[in-house]
Amino acid sequence: MSQEPRFKERKSLVQRKRLFKDGISRFPDKIPVIIERSFGEKHLPFIDRNQFLVHDHVSVAEITSIIRRRLHLLADQSLVIFVNETQIPSAMSGIRNVYEVYKDEDGFLYLSYASQSFFG
Repeated sequence: MSQEPRFKERKSLVQRKRLFKDGISRFPDKIPVIIERSFGEKHLPFIDRNQFLVHDHVSVAEITSIIRRRLHLLADQSLVIFVNETQIPSAMSGIRNVYEVYKDEDGFLYLSYASQSFFG
């Protein structure tokens, strides 16, 4: 499986900002999240879609469960979530808190997933 082009590679900053504004104007209580397979990940499949509007009260653990379901992972398959490809958020962190700290200039929160932590 080769790496698909990243959301930021497929959409210009102007396009991403427009998508953010469109989504947030229709659903102001939701967090705009992009979920992609981590660079270097070779075992897990690509997610079927990568743009999500998530309720602001959802935890990172709940998002992890959503990703596991969308990837059709078995209980014994590991899954690690990263923010901006480097930070591993606490599973109990609220997505609103993670968003406020790590949101991108385009307004989206970028999460990625891997089968294991590449950082140790």
